[in-house]
Amino acid sequence: MTASKRVAKEMEDLQQELPPYLKHLYCDDANVLVWHALLLPAESHGVSQRLAFAEAGFELAILLPQPPELLRLQHQPPYNLKAFNLRIDFSKEYPFKPPTVKFTTKIYHPNVSESGEVCVPLLSKENWNPYIKICQVLEALNMLVDKPNPREPLRVELADLLLQDPELFRKKAEEFTLEFGIDRPS
Repeated sequence: MTASKRVAKEMEDLQQELPPYLKHLYCDDANVLVWHALLLPAESHGVSQRLAFAEAGFELAILLPQPPELLRLQHQPPYNLKAFNLRIDFSKEYPFKPPTVKFTTKIYHPNVSESGEVCVPLLSKENWNPYIKICQVLEALNMLVDKPNPREPLRVELADLLLQDPELFRKKAEEFTLEFGIDRPS
């Protein structure tokens, strides 16, 4: 199966049952390998999230251990106040090479660079495999937005602030989100 066919099938599957944290998912008219979506981060509870690997017939629980000072932050994430535009680019070698995911809306987050690149472990060369679907990548991204990982930052200064003063980080992230985020669709 070519990359274009697989990506088109994954787009079709996602649009049939769009996760609640995604809206306005579409691809470029001339290129099915370029997707756009609106990410709607939502409050989540606990430190365990699940990714369904339907193709493989099992469910994988991903435990995200958090330092105690960050546990307070996850009950009031600032990112759920707005939404964020994403761009997803698939190479012609997909699924043998991972897609790239980029925020096109500015976000104050230790795992997202100022230019929008994202540090999602699932997309690394060490963790990627052809059985992973884009829905799993988007789920992992949604979890990462709700629960920043200061241990693998792209913006060290934000990770340091998150660890040293979680309340100040949350305040700055909220101000930034309100200024640059996209209004959430109703």
